[in-house]
Amino acid sequence: MLDDFFKERGKLINLIQLFIGNEKLIDKIQPEIIKFFEQSRTIDILSVMLVKEWGNLEKWDIEKIEGMIGRETIKQWITEKTAEMLPVASIMNKPVRELTADFSDIIVERRSDFSGKRCRVRNQSFPAAIPKTAFGDIVEKQVSSFSVSRLEEMVVSITKELSMITCIGALLGGIIGLFQGFVTVLIG
Repeated sequence: MLDDFFKERGKLINLIQLFIGNEKLIDKIQPEIIKFFEQSRTIDILSVMLVKEWGNLEKWDIEKIEGMIGRETIKQWITEKTAEMLPVASIMNKPVRELTADFSDIIVERRSDFSGKRCRVRNQSFPAAIPKTAFGDIVEKQVSSFSVSRLEEMVVSITKELSMITCIGALLGGIIGLFQGFVTVLIG
């Protein structure tokens, strides 16, 4: 940048070249600029200036920033940063047990209300209890303990209830059909 600046100035660069010799101007100026920025006073001045400018930026309306940058650019930036901070794809591919591993002891120890009853579930006993509970076996034992007359009674009562449900369904279907036809005649 300095070379370009001095090339545009013509005679000024020739005068400076006389004093420094054949070396590039940037080789002489760059170390001095670095020393300037490393001084504590310069750092203090730049810090104060940056804090002041940040304060001015914080006062801007969001519409002004949106006008300068563009709504779509802001949306894209927020989407990218959110994806970086929250790796949703990797979270969704992990099992719940792995995601809650750090909290499993707390979750297990806490009580939760379910239908007005307090339940306490331990991490080891709950998974082991489900495979041992065979609902089919329980139902089979209960049904086999009934007498034949009791089973016959149950089947007859279920049949009566099913036929009642069928009759009520037919009645409701007829009423709804008549109502629908009546409304169609009125509208049409």
